[in-house]
Amino acid sequence: MSKHHIKNLAEQLARKGYASAPFHNEKNSNLASEAEELADDQKKVDEECDSIKLRAYQIHQEKGGSDLDNWLEAERYISHHPL
Repeated sequence: MSKHHIKNLAEQLARKGYASAPFHNEKNSNLASEAEELADDQKKVDEECDSIKLRAYQIHQEKGGSDLDNWLEAERYISHHPL
């Protein structure tokens, strides 16, 4: 896991109020579980972003157009044709 992902997870946990709470075994277990869930969510977002990038490139190859228009069309396509 990269430093960026760890920092992002820490910030998300801090926003939920865990940073100032005392650490107990149950709380640590919950934190680990939430961190894994957040890491899984981040992986899904990364995979979706990669899919959008690929589809936007395919659209560019097929018909040209602006990067933004291709990206938006790719997002619509991916949302209707999930991974």
